Amino acid sequence: MDVKIGARTWYPSASEKYYAKCLKKDRDSTSALLGFRISGLQVHHESGRWKPHRDKVRKYTVTDVRQSLRQFISKNPDETPPDCALASSVYGGSNGILAQLLELKSWFEDQTLFHFYSASLLIAYDKGAKAPRLKLIDFAHVMEGEGIIDHNFLGGLCSLIKCMSEILSDAETAAGPTDPQVLETAADLEAAAGPAEPKVVVGPTENGIH
Repeated sequence: MDVKIGARTWYPSASEKYYAKCLKKDRDSTSALLGFRISGLQVHHESGRWKPHRDKVRKYTVTDVRQSLRQFISKNPDETPPDCALASSVYGGSNGILAQLLELKSWFEDQTLFHFYSASLLIAYDKGAKAPRLKLIDFAHVMEGEGIIDHNFLGGLCSLIKCMSEILSDAETAAGPTDPQVLETAADLEAAAGPAEPKVVVGPTENGIH
């Protein structure tokens, strides 16, 4: 899943044409409302592959985004409502996507070296893998931070964390407190992350920040 972060995707020195193009995309998508938008996603499952058409993804509403975040971690994404059966193994846990997002968030709360415009988060998982993977990608418009926190990126990141936290909370409620696979809540994960310094490469690299 490719998630573009930031309510504003144009950079300060952009041309008027590029600015207008980005502004339209941000307003026509969920970027302006949520601080992020889904650019594309697909899931390979037992019955085949679920991959919404690009034109459909471009028109996603806030409701569509929340639904897709649930479908992304469901055994059969085509089912309604999504079963979110993989929520604990993909979004939850000490090595899950939410924990990795919280780690990235703690870095962005301190770093003032860079501002990331139109950058994306690539989220992937394999059923047999030890942990899902999160990478920060697309560095074409990374600018100097000049000592200022990148609130545009940080705001979108916090919004994505909130959406995934709600999914985990809903799954936890559905599972019940006695279920052997009770999910860790966002609060548990944030506490587990603690004050330790995130394992993040400071600055863009060829393979992304991870």
